[in-house]
Amino acid sequence: MWLLKKLEQYILSGDQAKSLARSERSRITLTIYLCALWTVLLSFYAITDTLSGVFYALPAYAFFILSLLVAFFLLKRQKYEGGKMLLIICGDLIVFYASMADPIEAGAIFLFIPVSMCTFAMMDYREIKKIFLMIGLVILLFLLSYFKIVDVDVPTPSDQYVQISFIVNFLISIITCSLILYFLINLNFESEKSLIDKELSVLAKNDELEKINKELDRFVYSVSHDLRSPLSSILGIVNLAKHTTNIDELIEYFNLIEGRIKVQDEFIKNITDYSRNVRIEISPERIALQPLVLEVIDSLRFLPGASSIDFQVNLNENLTITTDRLRLRIVLSNLLSNAIKYSDPYHKKAFIEIGAHLTENKATLYIRDNGIGIAPNWLPKIFDMFTRATERSSGSGLGLFITKETVEKIGGSLSVESTPGEGSTFFIQLAKGVVSTYEKKLESALPMHS
Repeated sequence: MWLLKKLEQYILSGDQAKSLARSERSRITLTIYLCALWTVLLSFYAITDTLSGVFYALPAYAFFILSLLVAFFLLKRQKYEGGKMLLIICGDLIVFYASMADPIEAGAIFLFIPVSMCTFAMMDYREIKKIFLMIGLVILLFLLSYFKIVDVDVPTPSDQYVQISFIVNFLISIITCSLILYFLINLNFESEKSLIDKELSVLAKNDELEKINKELDRFVYSVSHDLRSPLSSILGIVNLAKHTTNIDELIEYFNLIEGRIKVQDEFIKNITDYSRNVRIEISPERIALQPLVLEVIDSLRFLPGASSIDFQVNLNENLTITTDRLRLRIVLSNLLSNAIKYSDPYHKKAFIEIGAHLTENKATLYIRDNGIGIAPNWLPKIFDMFTRATERSSGSGLGLFITKETVEKIGGSLSVESTPGEGSTFFIQLAKGVVSTYEKKLESALPMHS
């Protein structure tokens, strides 16, 4: 079997062979194996006849072995159709000659059955005309040999030779038929398995497309509403401002306009983050986590309520993470800004804690706060698109949806634990992405950023 595999690799080593369909490659592999099998059998017959003192068939054996070597040559030259046709015709003629030369009691006529099966196994169903032509040739040769229409002048073999030939021919027929049936069953199984896998893949993609279409419809509707709503509010405030000369009222109107513009700006930022996450390729790099967290906190210092919050960064300064910097920054920015936005205004010691739990296979970053928390009935929905889990929410409802999508894009997962009135903790799990520089587990080829 090892030699057959080596022979297969040698013959199917060309560029054209690499682009063959799986089923066609299997047929050519069968052709190679049959070529090798028949060459060995003919050589065995030639040696047996020589040892038995029977020499009349040796020229025929030499001719057929040469024909099989030509078939090998055609297959190696990537002339697959020619190689297969030559093998089928050669097989028919070998059996025909054996049937004509030996008495019918020798059982060579049995070999017409595996030869005809080879025709079906080696040829594609689209070559149906060639298949019927070859089967017609087998039937013709069978009839010619059975009725001894063609006279072959050869010596009459001994009874012992006939008995041995019958056993050998019968065994060859059974073994060859079994191998071809196994090949056809295996090919059918592989084709069926491939179809099932493709069907499951198509069904999964259909479900995914259906989900995407529903989200897109909802997205378009909500986006159009959220884009128009602040503009409509601003137009209304402008109309009111036109009919007053009171400075205090004008200042109040300007503050309202500023608030609506900030809402619009946040919404556009969310849309931009979502687009970046979907379209931009992942670019992993080695990042010092503590400086990145401090950088994000610094960018959020001027948000309303941020100045009264105690930010507790419990991260080792040597802790690094290998991931996409842009996406990790989006995740941290969204979670921290949410923690600021939904802090408890009546709490004297509001805090936001950022830390990490490390294991051998994964790292879990957490962001814990003592804000207003999330009601239990909203927890399963907060990562859905356009979900607003509290009356205090003035955003688009996209923030946590985008955050979860972004975490999953870099191979992680996002979860939350929350108790109303006590606070929330968000967990970002990243598999095999975090190591410490002092443990020297990072490849030196990765660039270092902080």
